Amino acid sequence: LAVVKHDGKALEYAIAELHRDKDVMLAAVQQVGDLTENVLEMFNSFVSENLRADKEVVLYAVKKDGKALEYASDALRGDKNVVLAAVNHNALALQFASKTLRADKEVVLAAVQKDGVALEFASERLRGDECVGLVAILNTAAALNFVT
Repeated sequence: LAVVKHDGKALEYAIAELHRDKDVMLAAVQQVGDLTENVLEMFNSFVSENLRADKEVVLYAVKKDGKALEYASDALRGDKNVVLAAVNHNALALQFASKTLRADKEVVLAAVQKDGVALEFASERLRGDECVGLVAILNTAAALNFVT
C-alpha cells in the first residue's frame, strides 16, 4: 500500500491479489488521478471485476476521469449517481452509461450542458427533445449534427 501511495503505476508490478484490494486501488487512483490516461490505463488493466462493481472505487475513479465509466460494472453504468459524476467530469462519458440513463433527461442535460456533442450518445427520443437539443446546440454548435 505504501509503494502504491507513492507511485500508483507500481500497481502494474503488484501481485494479482492486490488488484482486488480496495484500499490499494483507491490509493493508486488517488496517486495517478491528475493524469487522465493513467486512470484509464489502470482501470482497464488492473482493476479486478469485484472492484469494478464497487461504487466507492468507481465513483472515485469517474470523478478523476469520467471515461473510467467504460470499465465499471453494468450495474454501476446504470447507477444515476455514478453516471452523473462521470458526465460532470467528462460529458462524453455518456456513451458508457446504460441505455436507460442515456434516455434520462436529467443525465443527458447534465452532459450536454458540459459538451453539446454528448447529444450523440443520448437516446433517440432525447435527441429529438426540443429543450435538450437547444441546450446542446447553445453549448456546442456541432451538436446540431445529432439533433433528430
